[in-house]
Amino acid sequence: MRGIKTNRFIGIIVAGALTLVMSSIPSHVNAANSPILDSNGKTFSTLDDAIQNGSGHIILQENLTQQQMVVEKGKTIQLDLNGKKLTLQKDNGPGLTVQGSLEIKGNGTLTKEGYGYLIDNSGTLNIVNGTYTDDINNEKEQNGTKNSALIRNLGTMTIHDGTFTDSGIVIKNDDSSAQVYGNLTIKGGTYHCTSDKSFANIQNSGVATIEDGTFDGGNYTILTRFWKGPAKTTITGGHFKQSLKDNYVFANYFDTQGGTTVNHISGGTFEGNFGADKIGENSPTGQVNTIISGGQFDNDVNTFLEQGYSCVKVNNVYKVAKSATGITLSEAKKTLLVGSELALKATVTPSTTLDQVTWSSSDSKIATVNANGVITAVKEGTAIITAKVGSFSANCKVTVQAIKADIPNVDLSKPDTTVKVGISDNNSQTTIINTVNDIVKDILNGQQVAENILSHETAYKVEKAILDNQTITVKAKSQILQESAIKQEELQKIKDVLKVSNGTTQTSPKIVQYIDLSMMLIANNNEELGSLYQLNKPITYTLTLPSNLKAEGKTFYVIRLHDGKADKLATTLNSDGTLSFSTDRFSTYALVYEENVEINSTDNLEKNPTNVKTSDENQTILWISIASLALVSGIVLILDKKRKDLLNK
Repeated sequence: MRGIKTNRFIGIIVAGALTLVMSSIPSHVNAANSPILDSNGKTFSTLDDAIQNGSGHIILQENLTQQQMVVEKGKTIQLDLNGKKLTLQKDNGPGLTVQGSLEIKGNGTLTKEGYGYLIDNSGTLNIVNGTYTDDINNEKEQNGTKNSALIRNLGTMTIHDGTFTDSGIVIKNDDSSAQVYGNLTIKGGTYHCTSDKSFANIQNSGVATIEDGTFDGGNYTILTRFWKGPAKTTITGGHFKQSLKDNYVFANYFDTQGGTTVNHISGGTFEGNFGADKIGENSPTGQVNTIISGGQFDNDVNTFLEQGYSCVKVNNVYKVAKSATGITLSEAKKTLLVGSELALKATVTPSTTLDQVTWSSSDSKIATVNANGVITAVKEGTAIITAKVGSFSANCKVTVQAIKADIPNVDLSKPDTTVKVGISDNNSQTTIINTVNDIVKDILNGQQVAENILSHETAYKVEKAILDNQTITVKAKSQILQESAIKQEELQKIKDVLKVSNGTTQTSPKIVQYIDLSMMLIANNNEELGSLYQLNKPITYTLTLPSNLKAEGKTFYVIRLHDGKADKLATTLNSDGTLSFSTDRFSTYALVYEENVEINSTDNLEKNPTNVKTSDENQTILWISIASLALVSGIVLILDKKRKDLLNK
């Protein structure tokens, strides 16, 4: 009996406990099927219940259709759509009224059935993301549209992202009748007006700042409407499109007189007509109500530019950026050879400007310049190359020099008593100039020149002369040498070559004359800088012979002694009786001939010709045929004093 009583007592206690637990759950909630959850895990069946009794963080658990939602003044609510769809049913009134503070996030969909605003905000509204639209199938059409506006803002509203679609105005930042104006900030999102009968996509009579986003549709994509409020629109970025050719992508509308606030556009891309600065019968005169300092447009917006900015057409669109405030050139003066080129670089400030640089020459017969600043030297003279941007310009004085050759003619009608040496073809002259030009470029670029071409000491002197603004001239020289002036070991090397070359059908070789051939680099102060030892390819020398050496039966050749090595060089007998040979090195040469008769010995070499005069047998300097390769009386190589600027690009 005691056990039965005890079990009954325990049963009574458990039943009582269950009754207490069940009584703690609100009778209006079905926990198993509740569509709404708050951050504390409480569940609700209606939004109003969640707003009034929840934690303030509402999470939608499933798609939900309810009557209008109201966030009263003093309430702070966060609505997480959680990817779900919330449909609000309210005809002739807003679906969501915000008087307090509301944040919407969760990438869901918020829509409304019935005519009226989807959202009417007079408090603080922060939209993070989501899709916002009217259910146009359940709307009444008024004035050609299904709705007056998707969202009306009379408070403070910030939109970070989202998709907003409506047949009427997408966002209306005002209440003109009540003279209440909102503060709107758009940081991104997509805004689409589906009807061309809608007055605007975004209508602002308050203060609106658009930083980014995509906007299209409506009679006016962005409309600033002046009532009696501030009516100021600031655009720093975004993509704005107006596909109707007679409508405008941006415009100002004046319903009342006295609108003086200036809109400011500093960025963004505007497709469609831009230029309706004043619309309406109360439009003010004598003032510009839109100032532009940046952005890209389909038409010229020069009339709206802020002072110090330019509108430039680039690839069929108009871009706005700061105007140029100055220009400099990479060269203030330059000396060029005829036919050479130089690319001038123009530096424009500020670097962000889009103003185009134009180039011109004061005398295109002397030097031309193309649209990229590349100068071409045409003929001798001086021309001023000008680069202009906006009202600023910079000049480069270009002096053009010609490559000339003063080549005395060798008079073959008079008997020759000595051997004369000359350079007789233009190709050889060009080779000399090109070689020296390449060498100097290497020097000024900091590259080391091989010592078999130019000594380090000479290279240093050349560089110093150029930096001192000296002109470098290359002169070709020829000097008759006496055998006594040649070292014995060098003579022996020449004679060794002669022994090897002699055959049984020729007499002993006879040395007609020793000659020193050289190329000297000279500054225009007549300072000899040093010798050039070798060219980049051979040139041709021509020799005239005394008449007593022109008998038939002689074979002439040249022995070259260079860097301690003796080489035999063949000669060519020309139709005018002269000889020619090719060489790319400058040092001691011996002109030799052999008679074509059989001999028995090769030991007796004649050291000097028996009947050849050698200019009174003195070591006389003979300028070769081209005399000197100089600017006025010869071939010139013009070199500028600046190291890298020497290079003609």
